[in-house]
Amino acid sequence: MHLSFPPVALIIALTAQAPSQRQSSTYTYDVNGRRVEAGDIVSSAAAGSSVRTERSQSLNGRMVPLESAEESVLRDGPDGRVVERLIRRYDPTGRPGAPEKVRIEERRNLDGSSTTLTTTWQGDLNGRLQLAERTTTHARKSGDTEHSETTVERPSISGAVETVEKRTRVETGGTNVYNADLVTYRRNSSGSFYEAAREVSERKTLDRMSTETTSRYNATNSGHLELAGRQVSRTERLADGTERQVVDVYGAVSQGRTVNGFGGGPQLREQQIIERRPTAGGGEVETFSVRRPSLSDAGQLGPAQKISETVCTGHCTPQPAKAETPSVKQ
Repeated sequence: MHLSFPPVALIIALTAQAPSQRQSSTYTYDVNGRRVEAGDIVSSAAAGSSVRTERSQSLNGRMVPLESAEESVLRDGPDGRVVERLIRRYDPTGRPGAPEKVRIEERRNLDGSSTTLTTTWQGDLNGRLQLAERTTTHARKSGDTEHSETTVERPSISGAVETVEKRTRVETGGTNVYNADLVTYRRNSSGSFYEAAREVSERKTLDRMSTETTSRYNATNSGHLELAGRQVSRTERLADGTERQVVDVYGAVSQGRTVNGFGGGPQLREQQIIERRPTAGGGEVETFSVRRPSLSDAGQLGPAQKISETVCTGHCTPQPAKAETPSVKQ
């Protein structure tokens, strides 16, 4: 179960200061335009540990837990860091499900490179933890370019752990100009790896304005990569501290239209508008609105519809735009 508003990031920054607590409450709007509480997130952090609880509104109107996460730093030194996270998810009535445990081991190598091993265990029906996935990433930096290679392993039907996915990522640039190229390889039925997906990002920043374009490609039946979608994000930071982000989301087919109707190329599916305004006391309010193309004229965007409003103590964590948001009933 997922709420219709952008979630807050799972990883909370750990600090050696006194325990601190943050809360964010998200409200959506019903068919009559009235604001309705949809859920909240409470997180606290102390030296070497953090706790985060996300709640949502159940069908009977009660606030029930959706997910909780406890994170502990087991070791943090000059040669690396070890973190363990225990995650528990709940059903729509608030009953806890099987736990999930994640162990992240970061090692800094003598040659300047780094190795990160992430191991995930999932609980079975009896609550016993079983290995679900193991991810190993090797990263090295040369000048303003960083290369990383990731291997994803999962248990097979026979119980043996085998490699199911590989990823390569190249990042270049810095604060003002940044480029990233991520290629994903997956194993086919014959056991060979093929180029299954690619994501190319470019970000440019000038003064208070930044623009980021992300293009995603997926493999077709013929084995070639084809453009599947694109997001163009423009973020402006105003002098009063307000941040306004406008995201154009393009897909292969516009809503309510066939591929043939638009030549099969990416079409504008929606425009997302995220605005973050500072409040007294160091808090922040984030509003999330959407504009969609008209069914009668795909080139014309309709009026903005407010989807949600999130009130945060402290800064609301920025999130990447969704590929598509659910429609709002009128």
